[in-house]
This record gives sequence, structure tokens and C-alpha cells, in this order.
Amino acid sequence: MEKIIIIGSSMAMPRLEVSIEDTWPYLLNQSLDNHYLINLCRRASTSERFKAEREDILEFYDADKVIIQIGITDCAPHYFSRNMARVLSRLPDFLSSPIFKFKRSYSKRKKSNCYVNIGEFKRNYEDYIKRSVKDNVKKIIIILIAQPSKSFSIKSPYIQQQIDEYNKVLNELASKYESVVCLCPFDENIDEYYIDDFHVNDVGHKLLCEQLLIELG
Repeated sequence: MEKIIIIGSSMAMPRLEVSIEDTWPYLLNQSLDNHYLINLCRRASTSERFKAEREDILEFYDADKVIIQIGITDCAPHYFSRNMARVLSRLPDFLSSPIFKFKRSYSKRKKSNCYVNIGEFKRNYEDYIKRSVKDNVKKIIIILIAQPSKSFSIKSPYIQQQIDEYNKVLNELASKYESVVCLCPFDENIDEYYIDDFHVNDVGHKLLCEQLLIELG
């Protein structure tokens, strides 16, 4: 039986508009025979998980293949740095809400406030890939960061540039390591699949599952 690790963020998880049965990991599990899927998805995941969780996210499972959908949380520009956002989250609403409102009105989301800078992003991914090769993983499928919706591009002017730069890193790693392939998740109709700035609907999940099945052979 082939073992497949799935590492993802909320992109691969259910939410109010998408049931668990409509997520691509569930659909993939239903479509594959003689496979054991190890679902390690967690909301707000970044590539920092690769070094923080170590064996819990790779070596303990002796996996044959790995599917990764992590990147948008790393690269997305924010109004505040991650540390400042954590501080503000601890404040009562009557204090934090005016601060957020003021920032949204008079500032832009900054690339410098992304949660994982591009250098760390590359190091995190490459270290995980090297460990995977050492652990005899046959194939690593990296789902590239999806193109932003038109509405998200308006809200976050630098998001397109960030996505392009971080995807370039992933594609370069795929060129460098034979076991790594990158999968472009959606077609030109991406705006039709979004239910918010980041997440896709059941049609998007189904499309992604179909592409993964082809790549898995």
C-alpha cells in the first residue's frame, strides 16, 4: 500500500461553504485504491511547519509520496507584521478594531509584512525536499500558489508580485530536484472558483483533485 502525506493550509480544508466531502483531500482519498492518505493539513499553515514539526511532518510516516499546498499564508502582504498582529489579537475589540480600521483606511498591505520572507520560504522548502530525498520519497507534488482574484488584487496591490516571486522559487526547486513537480492548480476561470480572497468552492476542489490524480498516475 502506497502512503501519501498531504500537507496544506485551510486551502485544503472544509469551511462553511465547502463540506469535508467536497475537499480535494477527501475526493482524492475516495478516488485512489490501495493508498493510505496521511492528512496533515492545518489552518494558517506556512512553510515554517517544515522545520518546526520535523519528523512529525515527514520521517515518522515513511511515505512514498508527498503533496504540499502551502504558500499563500507565507507570501501574502499584510497591514501589520506577524508579531504586531499577535499583539493586537490579544487586545479587546474596543481597542483593536479602531486600530485595524485606521490602518485599512490610510495604509496598504506591505510586502515587508508577509509572514515568511522569500529567503526563509526557499530554505524551508529546500530543507524539506532534501529530507524527503534522504527518506526515499518517490515524488513530491507542490501545488503552486493560485493566481489572485480580481477583487483580491485590488485590495492587495502587491499580491500578484508576491505570488509570482514565491512560485518562481517553487518552480526553480522543481527544476533542481528530480523528485519534485509543480502543479498549477486552476485554469483561467479562477475567479469563478473563489468564495473569498483565498479559498475556492467545491468546483475548484474537484478540479484540483482531477489534476492530482493525473499527476499521481
